[in-house]
Amino acid sequence: MYFTYRNWEDILVLLEEIYALDRNEGTWIKEFIFRVMEADRNSTPPYYFLGRILLDEGMHEKAVEVYAKLIEIAPTEIVGVMDALRSYPEKKPAVLLYLADLFLD
Repeated sequence: MYFTYRNWEDILVLLEEIYALDRNEGTWIKEFIFRVMEADRNSTPPYYFLGRILLDEGMHEKAVEVYAKLIEIAPTEIVGVMDALRSYPEKKPAVLLYLADLFLD
C-alpha cells in the first residue's frame, strides 16, 4: 500500500519500529529498504537505516560501503555518517579505518 502512494518516510518509520521490536526481522526489512532506495535513489534515510542494520549484523565492510554511497549521493551528510559510525558501540577495523579516512577529508 505505501509503495503505491510513494510514501517512503512512512515505510521507513514502520520498518524502524518493527526492527526496534525484533532485530531478527532484518532480512526482509533490508529487502523493503532496497525497494525504497530503488524508488528514490537520492533519499538519505534508507542508507542510514541500512547501514545500521548491517552494523548490527556484523557486516561492517558492507555497512562502510553503504555509508560511502550515501556520502557520494549527498556529500553534506559526511558529518551525519561520522556521527552514526562514532555512536555505534562495536567498532571493527573496517569502520575505524573509514572513520579515520572521513576525519582526514
